[in-house]
Amino acid sequence: QQQQRQQQQRQQPEKQSILEAAESEAFAAIWEDQSSFKAYYRRASCRQLLGRLEQGLEDCSQALHILAASSKANGSAAAEDEVRLLQRAIQQQLQEQQARRQQHRQQQQSSLGPGPAFPAAVPAAASGKGRPAGQQHGAAASSEPPAPKGGDCVQTLTGGMLSLERAGRERQMVALRHIPAGSDVLREEPAAFVIFKAQRLQRCGVCAHPLASELPPPAGLDSPSILNLPIYCRGCPLAAYCSVNCRDKDVFHNLHSPECGLPWPRILPEEALLATRLATWEQHLAFAQEQQQQQQQLDSSEQDPDELRPEGGMLQQAQGDSSGGGRRSMSRLADDLLDHEGKQPRKRILYWSVLATVAAAAHNAGLKPRGQQPNGPPTLATHLEARCVFKWLCRIAINGVALRPIASALGGAAGSWGTALFPVAACFNHSCQPNLALRFNGCTLIARASEDLDPGMGAFISYGPQVGESPCTARKQHLQSCYYFDCHCRACSPTTCHPPPPRDDLRAALRCPCSNHAEDKGDNLRAVGACVPPSALLPLCSKDPPCQPESAPCLGMGSCSKCGSKIPTHCLAKYSVDLQLAAAKFDEAASILERLQQEDSSASFSPGQGFEHVDRALTLFMQGLQVYERLLHPCNLLLGAAYHTAAKAAAAAAKRAPSRNTLYMQHAADLLHQSVSVLAHHFPPGCPQLAFEQVLASACSKAHTPQTGSDSDGDDASEKAERMLQLHFGDEGVMAARREVHLQLGL
Repeated sequence: QQQQRQQQQRQQPEKQSILEAAESEAFAAIWEDQSSFKAYYRRASCRQLLGRLEQGLEDCSQALHILAASSKANGSAAAEDEVRLLQRAIQQQLQEQQARRQQHRQQQQSSLGPGPAFPAAVPAAASGKGRPAGQQHGAAASSEPPAPKGGDCVQTLTGGMLSLERAGRERQMVALRHIPAGSDVLREEPAAFVIFKAQRLQRCGVCAHPLASELPPPAGLDSPSILNLPIYCRGCPLAAYCSVNCRDKDVFHNLHSPECGLPWPRILPEEALLATRLATWEQHLAFAQEQQQQQQQLDSSEQDPDELRPEGGMLQQAQGDSSGGGRRSMSRLADDLLDHEGKQPRKRILYWSVLATVAAAAHNAGLKPRGQQPNGPPTLATHLEARCVFKWLCRIAINGVALRPIASALGGAAGSWGTALFPVAACFNHSCQPNLALRFNGCTLIARASEDLDPGMGAFISYGPQVGESPCTARKQHLQSCYYFDCHCRACSPTTCHPPPPRDDLRAALRCPCSNHAEDKGDNLRAVGACVPPSALLPLCSKDPPCQPESAPCLGMGSCSKCGSKIPTHCLAKYSVDLQLAAAKFDEAASILERLQQEDSSASFSPGQGFEHVDRALTLFMQGLQVYERLLHPCNLLLGAAYHTAAKAAAAAAKRAPSRNTLYMQHAADLLHQSVSVLAHHFPPGCPQLAFEQVLASACSKAHTPQTGSDSDGDDASEKAERMLQLHFGDEGVMAARREVHLQLGL
């Protein structure tokens, strides 16, 4: 019997694959001929065996409808009898399933016994209906903030820590109680999201977690093990999932949706697909609210939990309150989202108008072959108006959030992989020096307090470049051009900022010819005279040169801010030649280093391989660094980036020369410490970028003193930096930093 059970378990995945293939074949037949009752009968049979009983009943009803509408041909009565037999069998299975679920709920209730989990029936005003979990009964309610009124989804999703306060047309998220630094204040699923086309088959279409394809072989095996392979849509290969459960929960891309098997989601831009999904979500939210109002007399506890939550993501959060207040609150949040349609450039309005018309037409065309009508059954696939899609295109531009890994916030090479809209997170106001840090677990947004928040204090996130990443004037220009407001945050107001904001003129400054290089020693690097370069020289002196140097916020004529001396014109010409040569050396060395990193990932890599190439790259880096140190101000961010890149080359040399590992790693540590000194003059204390650079420097210091263990200062600095990353991003931030250390330095 045990062998038979094991054999059945081995055959189960194969059996399911065969049934799913048969279901897809029946779906293709329905696509070709929607009057074929046989195709509906075959699909109902497959769905019965797969356990999709409700969908099987729908197919049986459709087959009977086709038979009733057709002429009474020979054999139609027998066919109708077969369909009705299948329909009764599925109905019986469904009743048995519901009875088992009801029995299971009763057993759970009896095992828990009487207590706070099942309070007695009391009036709604006394029961605390609509409050977050943990605030409804007993003394817990007295020690917590006031309960959300009307099913306030903002307070519900933030656990009663934050509230959305309004003053006229202004609104702001404020703390309801003291929130210590390092506390997660919001965990929110998106209303809808899209994955960029290049990565659409590399992440799950529902939870957005990376899809595993090929894993390293276990010990003792030579071939890699293939585990957790992607599972694709039953109707097309355009969507991938991490599990069958995620595939079945996809409410936007499924066999009944206009996205399945059609090319328009791949052809149109990602924002068009996201806009159609959000328009669909909004319509379904309104439909769910109407349904809730019609069924208020029904007790939700007697219904099947799976029937209460047929949708995923934000729809589940909106339907959490049985009184309907959560839905109304979420609907209000959606209606209150800013779009700034009247402030958008005319060219952008024209582009979005055309895009919305095309996207709505493509979406609606996908409904017709499946027999869907605007007033049809309650599904997420509904008829869309171009005006509604256009409205969401405007809202996405203002309220959309880029989905990105933590490594990108630390300065890593990883960029964003998708775009989403979070209605509650969209209520946060902006600050160039925010007190909340965002991270993503798949597509789930998590906001974490990076500072202590007192009651009534505002909670802020950053919409764009933060302090240190871009000059104040450039940040203001970006916010005005993209979000249409003037920033007056603490980082943009020098009179209220503590510590004072960094000097933007040092970001791309030249060294004063009168300065002494001995002044570079010590912490007061700002004391060195700085000459803001003219527009012709700015691209060679800046880490991130502006597209139009003549309109850059930090621009001068080569005069020193300390002594007033001006760099002669012939010296500026010589500076230009030398800086161009240094940039060429860095480009050549970077290309060599990139090729070597590709070799590192190959299975044939061995220590000592390619040492002459990495030594050549390190030599070029050091030659370019000599020019930068001679001409650039010691606080110039381009110089700091050069230190960082040269340190990566030194670490690569240590990997390929084991006999000189200590020497090269010490050199890399010195370079990274110099990079930390540069960043410290531009970023506020405790920011993630500065903390991660300190983690890199400490890792190199530990690598060249592994035996002695005497680098206690380096250990303390590393622990402090990791605590700061944990404060912003939790344990995921520390793990992401360690992965980046391995990727960048091979440690």
